Amino acid sequence: MSGRYTVGGQEHGISSELIREQSGALGEAGTALSNAIAQYQGLRGVKGPRKEQLLDEIAECCWHLQMQREFVGFAQGNWEYIKAHYDLPDGIEQRMGRR
Repeated sequence: MSGRYTVGGQEHGISSELIREQSGALGEAGTALSNAIAQYQGLRGVKGPRKEQLLDEIAECCWHLQMQREFVGFAQGNWEYIKAHYDLPDGIEQRMGRR
C-alpha cells in the first residue's frame, strides 16, 4: 500500500497538492500587487514613464489577483475585495485589460 487514500475517486495527495499550488499562486499574486503599489507610492511627486509603467503593472497585478481568486473558488466580489484591501491608485480599473 502506498500510504495514499482516495476521496471521491481522486487521490487525496493530488488534491492536496493542487490546493497548495492554488493557495501559493493566490498569495504570490497578492504579494506582487502589494509590491507594485509600494514601488508606485515611493514615486509620489515624480512624473514620467516609470510611474506610468508602474500603473500598468499595478493594473496587471490586479487582473492576476482577480483571476487567481476566481481559480480558487471566489466567484463573486473579487474586484470589490481588491479595492477594499489594497491602496490602489486612481484610474487602475480603467487600465485593467488594456494589454
